[in-house]
Amino acid sequence: MDGRRFTGKRRLLGCFALLLAMAACGPKSTENMPTFADPDTAYVPTTGTGNAFDVYAQVAIAVEQNPADPQKQGQLTEFAQKKLLVTFAPELKEIADATKLTCDFKFRTRDPFIPAPFVSGWRALGRLYVWKVEQAVKANDLATAVETVCVATKFGFDLMGGGGVEADLGATIVDGVRQAILPAWPRLTPPQLWTLSQRVKRASFGHDSPSELLKRERQNVQVALQYVLERSAEGKLTELYQNTGADHEVIDHLKKIQGNASKRTEFFRGLAAEEAERFRFVNELDTDRTQPNPEFDKNRMWRRLSRLLFSGYRPLRDRVETTLARTRLLVISCVLERQLRTSKPLPKTLDGVSSPTRIDPFSGDKFGFSQDGTSYNVYSIGKDGVDNGGESDPTHTAPDLRLEPY
Repeated sequence: MDGRRFTGKRRLLGCFALLLAMAACGPKSTENMPTFADPDTAYVPTTGTGNAFDVYAQVAIAVEQNPADPQKQGQLTEFAQKKLLVTFAPELKEIADATKLTCDFKFRTRDPFIPAPFVSGWRALGRLYVWKVEQAVKANDLATAVETVCVATKFGFDLMGGGGVEADLGATIVDGVRQAILPAWPRLTPPQLWTLSQRVKRASFGHDSPSELLKRERQNVQVALQYVLERSAEGKLTELYQNTGADHEVIDHLKKIQGNASKRTEFFRGLAAEEAERFRFVNELDTDRTQPNPEFDKNRMWRRLSRLLFSGYRPLRDRVETTLARTRLLVISCVLERQLRTSKPLPKTLDGVSSPTRIDPFSGDKFGFSQDGTSYNVYSIGKDGVDNGGESDPTHTAPDLRLEPY
């Protein structure tokens, strides 16, 4: 009897211990973490859709697979550039034909820290277009130069339908061909000026506002934030260090708080709050460019991650608005120059220029303009939001923004 009682007590204690062990191994208090975003499935271009984007993507893949890809070359001589222009003439024609189509950019977020698809091939095509304009200008083949600028400008603006990487590349292409034709400015005929103004104007129409671009880029940032959160939770801090370039201070802090739910939540909620505030500030710049930048605690432990992951909102907006402003300034200058070269009076205001061409993207109002009958002064107030009467530095960038010198 006593033995059975002892055995029963032992079984009861064993069951109790098992329940305690199960409780210890069961779910702990859930971290109240922010949720960001996972990457999209990669887009696969399709033939025969009538969408310019599919052609752009397929041509980019073909260029990237070609051993002669300009992106795989170093510094090239003019002779080497000419050879590459012959080699890639079919691809350039495909792009030119596609610019006549509507472009529905198939934006997809992607895993962070890997190259954006198609961008390497598009960058090579952009270089080829700049070389083609430069060589046409040098040969005084201004009809070819004008045609190439118009095609490449449409191509570049179409690429701005993507995220930050694609938009920056599109702006680079638009800027590159514009700068390449400016040395021929005194030699352009009135009909060529008219063609350039009308086709460049159309190429820049119908594209998303900087706010829409920022929203797309924010989706990429959200994916990057999710990556950091998950690698931190998994303890893959070495991978995080290698991919983000975050310094040891950040990594050491993440190690320190690895098992502390409240500290981890504080860290990632603070990072998320700063991202939201930086996005809000840059997204609202069109209402007031003179407002001061938001300030944050200088001792916040996530400050270096914030600089790595989402400090690019403001430079991205300034970049695309600078390109848009100079594109519109080119169109307006073509119109004004044509007036002068056909002995017609210059307008007293820009009211006769169609909207939005006459609108400065940095102010939301008309570009600065004055004329004295034989010359004109047209400019953007630039990214500081202050009108300085057209005063600018040797690069024509600040404080007011003008067409580049040539």
